[in-house]
Amino acid sequence: MKVIGEIDYGHIIDTNTIYSAGTALDLNTPTNYNSSATIFNIDLSELSTSTSNGDGDYFIVTDTANAQYKLTKANVALSGFNNDSGWTNNTGTVTNSSTDTFTNKTIDANGTGNSISNIDTGNMTAAVVVTESETIVSNDNDTTLPTSAAVKDYADKRSIRVYGNTIKILPSDFMANEDAGATKTVQFSDSGTTGLKPGAATLELWAFTDIPEGKTATHIDVYAASNHTIGAYEIDINASGIGTAKGAGTANTQLDITDVDSTATNYLGIYVATGGTSNRIYGALVTIADI
Repeated sequence: MKVIGEIDYGHIIDTNTIYSAGTALDLNTPTNYNSSATIFNIDLSELSTSTSNGDGDYFIVTDTANAQYKLTKANVALSGFNNDSGWTNNTGTVTNSSTDTFTNKTIDANGTGNSISNIDTGNMTAAVVVTESETIVSNDNDTTLPTSAAVKDYADKRSIRVYGNTIKILPSDFMANEDAGATKTVQFSDSGTTGLKPGAATLELWAFTDIPEGKTATHIDVYAASNHTIGAYEIDINASGIGTAKGAGTANTQLDITDVDSTATNYLGIYVATGGTSNRIYGALVTIADI
């Protein structure tokens, strides 16, 4: 038998066969009889790098019996991996831009590192938010939150004379002017036809009321036994005179006055010409609205 190579103590070393390692293979070539046999080692670090999902169709795998396979990527079960990130198998994917509805979840806003931002009334149910029209007075509980408009409306009406959108003018709010002299005053008649009784036919009665901040006076109703002449004036606490006339009419008919907006110094004066000692004044209402 003819052997091309070297013979050294009975060992044959092939020196004519040329081995070449391709991609992902490392070659260990013997140089004499004491060297190891020719060995190829797989070196996957030599493979080209790819960032394309389409480049990966198979995984190279072995089983416990060391049988080797190429496993289709779509058939790799996530359940076979160590779930150290705590993923769940619930349906759906939540991302920082997705729209999702959570049920039966508890969010601890006080938890370490937790915070909740951008919450407004639109994020609350109608049962939680009390609006101005619903009024704080009608929602005396510890489970609802009023809007700023509801709070302002409540504060504006804390005067005992304000009810809804009106200011009540009581008989005690009226006083006599000086036309009939200092001895002629006004009394409250508590028999027969009750109400304010002028002490003289020439007496004129005046009532004065503040207008709540942020409100404007729009109408006046004077209630009386007869249809007396009435009028409205805007007066200032820091000036002389009965101010500016805002309208004239008759008792028992609502008077639509020129609106009087509240200021730091103004107030509303209501004038009634009685005309006789048999006349009676019951009271009045001033209608107000937001400016």
